Amino acid sequence: MALTLRPDKKNKNLIEKLKKIYNEKTSSKAIEKAVSYIVNENNEDLREYSELSDKLLQKDIYYKNLTDRPILGERINYKGLIHAPVNELGVVYLFGLISKELGIEIESIQAGFPDCLAKRKVKNGWQNIRIELEYLASNFIKHGHDFTKCDMVVCWENDWLDCPIEVIALKEKIDELKNKRNRLETSHNKK
Repeated sequence: MALTLRPDKKNKNLIEKLKKIYNEKTSSKAIEKAVSYIVNENNEDLREYSELSDKLLQKDIYYKNLTDRPILGERINYKGLIHAPVNELGVVYLFGLISKELGIEIESIQAGFPDCLAKRKVKNGWQNIRIELEYLASNFIKHGHDFTKCDMVVCWENDWLDCPIEVIALKEKIDELKNKRNRLETSHNKK
Protein backbone atom coordinates (compact mmCIF):
# COMPACT_ATOMS: atom_id res chain seq x y z
CA MET A 1 0.00 0.00 0.00
CA ALA A 2 1.32 3.43 -0.97
CA LEU A 3 1.76 6.34 1.37
CA THR A 4 -0.30 9.50 0.79
CA LEU A 5 1.85 12.60 1.11
CA ARG A 6 0.63 15.83 2.67
CA PRO A 7 2.11 19.20 1.66
CA ASP A 8 4.49 19.80 4.56
CA LYS A 9 8.19 20.36 5.20
CA LYS A 10 8.95 16.62 4.95
CA ASN A 11 7.66 16.51 1.40
CA LYS A 12 9.68 19.56 0.41
CA ASN A 13 12.75 17.65 1.64
CA LEU A 14 11.65 14.60 -0.33
CA ILE A 15 11.43 16.72 -3.48
CA GLU A 16 14.97 17.97 -2.86
CA LYS A 17 16.17 14.38 -2.33
CA LEU A 18 14.55 13.32 -5.61
CA LYS A 19 16.26 16.18 -7.41
CA LYS A 20 19.58 15.06 -5.95
CA ILE A 21 18.96 11.45 -6.96
CA TYR A 22 18.14 12.52 -10.50
CA ASN A 23 21.22 14.72 -10.77
CA GLU A 24 23.47 11.93 -9.53
CA LYS A 25 22.02 9.56 -12.16
CA THR A 26 21.08 6.89 -9.65
CA SER A 27 19.76 3.57 -10.99
CA SER A 28 16.22 3.37 -12.35
CA LYS A 29 15.25 0.95 -9.53
CA ALA A 30 16.17 3.50 -6.86
CA ILE A 31 14.30 6.20 -8.72
CA GLU A 32 11.22 4.00 -9.12
CA LYS A 33 11.28 3.27 -5.39
CA ALA A 34 11.44 6.99 -4.56
CA VAL A 35 8.68 7.77 -7.06
CA SER A 36 6.42 5.06 -5.67
CA TYR A 37 5.63 7.37 -2.75
CA ILE A 38 3.56 9.62 -4.99
CA VAL A 39 -0.15 8.96 -4.68
CA ASN A 40 -1.98 12.23 -4.98
CA GLU A 41 -0.84 13.83 -8.27
CA ASN A 42 -3.74 16.29 -8.22
CA ASN A 43 -2.49 18.03 -5.09
CA GLU A 44 -1.23 21.47 -6.22
CA ASP A 45 1.63 21.44 -3.68
CA LEU A 46 2.93 18.16 -5.10
CA ARG A 47 2.82 19.20 -8.77
CA GLU A 48 6.58 19.80 -8.90
CA TYR A 49 7.15 16.39 -7.29
CA SER A 50 4.86 14.67 -9.82
CA GLU A 51 6.48 16.35 -12.83
CA LEU A 52 9.92 15.45 -11.51
CA SER A 53 8.88 11.84 -10.99
CA ASP A 54 7.68 11.63 -14.61
CA LYS A 55 11.08 12.90 -15.78
CA LEU A 56 12.87 10.40 -13.57
CA LEU A 57 10.92 7.43 -14.84
CA GLN A 58 11.42 8.42 -18.48
CA LYS A 59 15.08 9.47 -18.31
CA ASP A 60 16.57 6.29 -19.81
CA ILE A 61 13.88 5.49 -22.39
CA TYR A 62 14.64 6.39 -26.00
CA TYR A 63 13.05 5.04 -29.16
CA LYS A 64 14.20 5.20 -32.76
CA ASN A 65 13.23 8.48 -34.47
CA LEU A 66 10.43 8.18 -37.01
CA THR A 67 11.52 10.00 -40.13
CA ASP A 68 8.02 10.98 -41.29
CA ARG A 69 7.26 13.40 -38.42
CA PRO A 70 8.96 16.24 -36.54
CA ILE A 71 10.89 16.02 -33.29
CA LEU A 72 9.28 18.01 -30.47
CA GLY A 73 11.10 20.15 -27.93
CA GLU A 74 11.29 19.52 -24.19
CA ARG A 75 8.04 19.72 -22.22
CA ILE A 76 7.23 23.22 -21.01
CA ASN A 77 3.44 22.92 -20.70
CA TYR A 78 2.82 26.66 -20.56
CA LYS A 79 -0.38 28.41 -21.68
CA GLY A 80 -1.42 25.54 -23.92
CA LEU A 81 1.99 25.04 -25.53
CA ILE A 82 3.10 21.60 -24.44
CA HIS A 83 6.57 21.50 -26.02
CA ALA A 84 9.35 24.06 -26.30
CA PRO A 85 10.13 25.59 -29.68
CA VAL A 86 12.57 23.75 -31.93
CA ASN A 87 12.71 26.46 -34.61
CA GLU A 88 12.01 30.13 -35.27
CA LEU A 89 8.30 29.58 -35.91
CA GLY A 90 7.93 28.07 -32.46
CA VAL A 91 9.62 31.15 -31.00
CA VAL A 92 7.20 33.41 -32.90
CA TYR A 93 4.22 31.52 -31.47
CA LEU A 94 5.53 31.37 -27.90
CA PHE A 95 6.46 35.05 -27.94
CA GLY A 96 2.93 35.85 -29.09
CA LEU A 97 1.57 33.84 -26.14
CA ILE A 98 3.66 35.52 -23.44
CA SER A 99 4.51 38.96 -24.81
CA LYS A 100 2.00 40.77 -22.56
CA GLU A 101 3.48 39.05 -19.50
CA LEU A 102 6.85 40.47 -20.59
CA GLY A 103 5.40 44.00 -20.83
CA ILE A 104 5.49 43.99 -24.64
CA GLU A 105 2.52 44.64 -26.93
CA ILE A 106 2.91 43.32 -30.47
CA GLU A 107 1.76 45.64 -33.25
CA SER A 108 2.75 43.46 -36.21
CA ILE A 109 4.63 40.33 -37.25
CA GLN A 110 6.13 40.37 -40.73
CA ALA A 111 8.24 38.19 -43.02
CA GLY A 112 10.91 40.86 -43.54
CA PHE A 113 13.53 42.11 -41.11
CA PRO A 114 12.80 42.93 -38.36
CA ASP A 115 10.21 40.22 -37.69
CA CYS A 116 8.18 42.17 -35.15
CA LEU A 117 7.17 45.74 -34.45
CA ALA A 118 5.98 46.28 -30.90
CA LYS A 119 5.68 48.62 -27.96
CA ARG A 120 7.09 48.04 -24.52
CA LYS A 121 6.23 49.55 -21.20
CA VAL A 122 8.77 52.09 -19.97
CA LYS A 123 8.70 54.34 -16.92
CA ASN A 124 6.89 57.24 -18.61
CA GLY A 125 4.58 55.24 -20.92
CA TRP A 126 5.20 53.10 -24.00
CA GLN A 127 8.04 53.00 -26.52
CA ASN A 128 8.23 51.55 -30.05
CA ILE A 129 10.74 48.71 -30.53
CA ARG A 130 11.93 46.58 -33.44
CA ILE A 131 12.35 42.90 -32.59
CA GLU A 132 14.02 40.06 -34.48
CA LEU A 133 12.79 36.58 -33.56
CA GLU A 134 15.29 33.70 -33.77
CA TYR A 135 15.56 30.18 -32.37
CA LEU A 136 19.15 30.88 -31.24
CA ALA A 137 20.35 34.44 -30.72
CA SER A 138 23.41 33.74 -32.89
CA ASN A 139 21.12 33.10 -35.88
CA PHE A 140 20.81 36.90 -36.05
CA ILE A 141 24.41 36.96 -37.36
CA LYS A 142 23.96 33.89 -39.59
CA HIS A 143 20.99 35.57 -41.28
CA GLY A 144 23.08 38.70 -41.94
CA HIS A 145 20.88 41.12 -39.97
CA ASP A 146 22.00 44.65 -39.09
CA PHE A 147 21.85 45.23 -35.33
CA THR A 148 21.67 49.02 -35.88
CA LYS A 149 18.19 48.50 -37.38
CA CYS A 150 16.88 46.35 -34.55
CA ASP A 151 16.38 46.96 -30.82
CA MET A 152 16.02 43.46 -29.45
CA VAL A 153 16.46 39.78 -30.24
CA VAL A 154 13.87 37.40 -28.83
CA CYS A 155 15.03 33.80 -28.99
CA TRP A 156 14.50 30.44 -27.34
CA GLU A 157 18.09 30.18 -26.18
CA ASN A 158 20.73 32.89 -25.88
CA ASP A 159 24.01 31.56 -27.25
CA TRP A 160 25.34 35.06 -28.07
CA LEU A 161 26.31 36.47 -24.69
CA ASP A 162 28.05 39.58 -26.04
CA CYS A 163 25.23 40.59 -28.36
CA PRO A 164 25.31 44.39 -28.84
CA ILE A 165 21.52 44.69 -28.44
CA GLU A 166 19.11 43.43 -25.80
CA VAL A 167 18.30 39.71 -25.86
CA ILE A 168 15.30 38.02 -24.29
CA ALA A 169 15.74 34.24 -24.00
CA LEU A 170 12.26 32.72 -23.74
CA LYS A 171 13.62 29.53 -22.16
CA GLU A 172 14.68 31.56 -19.12
CA LYS A 173 11.52 33.69 -19.15
CA ILE A 174 9.26 30.61 -19.16
CA ASP A 175 11.01 29.32 -16.03
CA GLU A 176 10.63 32.75 -14.37
CA LEU A 177 6.95 33.00 -15.32
CA LYS A 178 6.22 29.45 -14.09
CA ASN A 179 7.91 30.22 -10.76
CA LYS A 180 5.93 33.45 -10.48
CA ARG A 181 2.65 31.62 -11.17
CA ASN A 182 3.50 28.91 -8.64
CA ARG A 183 4.23 31.56 -5.98
CA LEU A 184 0.96 33.32 -6.74
CA GLU A 185 -1.00 30.04 -6.60
CA THR A 186 0.69 29.08 -3.34
CA SER A 187 -0.05 32.44 -1.71
CA HIS A 188 -3.66 32.30 -3.01
CA ASN A 189 -4.15 28.77 -1.60
CA LYS A 190 -2.88 29.86 1.82
CA LYS A 191 -5.62 32.52 2.12
